[in-house]
Amino acid sequence: MRRAHGRFGLDFNKRHSRLGKVAHDRPKTLALENGEELKQLMFYIDCNPVRAGLARHPTDVRFKYFSSCRYYCFGEKNPYSDMLTVPQWYLELGSTPEQRQKKYRSMLDRYMIEKGLKRDPRMGAGYFIGRIAWVQKKRRKITSKLRSQKSGADPPAQVQ
Repeated sequence: MRRAHGRFGLDFNKRHSRLGKVAHDRPKTLALENGEELKQLMFYIDCNPVRAGLARHPTDVRFKYFSSCRYYCFGEKNPYSDMLTVPQWYLELGSTPEQRQKKYRSMLDRYMIEKGLKRDPRMGAGYFIGRIAWVQKKRRKITSKLRSQKSGADPPAQVQ
């Protein structure tokens, strides 16, 4: 942590023309009950740049060296990834690193959808909100009504 904070602090202070410590206190250490709690905490931390509006996806972070998410999602190694303690639940996601990375990306996307950080691809967009098939049905209905109005076949009617 000292190496990570030291380098980040130097870069941050240089960029903002400041001096002194960036972080004054020790990081808060939490005791977690089980692997599920750890998983939720990891997703929460990975999504911090998204919540702060610094990135659209947790893997798009500017300081890639300090991102464990890029290691878990793509297997990217950096000077700090060697210091990670890989949790048991992550190792159980698959028998190969590629399987684990694919599963982690999928779980992270589901977490982002649940927390409202990413649009659910199963939901339609536009004037209707719902499953894609339902939205397409409603759009077809509106399109046919508009076409019939244009041709003068039907008087204007409200779409339900």
